[in-house]
Amino acid sequence: MDQLEKRFGRFAIPDLTVKFLFLQAIGYVLFEMLKLDGMRTYCEMNPYMILHHFQIWRLVTWLMIPTDGGLFLFIITAVFFYLPIGRQLEQTWGEFR
Repeated sequence: MDQLEKRFGRFAIPDLTVKFLFLQAIGYVLFEMLKLDGMRTYCEMNPYMILHHFQIWRLVTWLMIPTDGGLFLFIITAVFFYLPIGRQLEQTWGEFR
């Protein structure tokens, strides 16, 4: 793992947890508040569409789709679970891992 970090460490994404939560916030605004449900099916993870129709954006855009449960559950989960644990893991393991 150390050799990989030396070789590819420059590609590490700093503050990945914050960026992930930002993508989910954008997804919440797009899918829940603006009611773009047709767009939701176009962004969700579908291996068949990725492999047979080369829709590679689905590898990333599924991260933007918020989980069901509404705004309150999203905020509670993000603030009290994802953010502290993600930051602690980044401090402990480093950005690369």
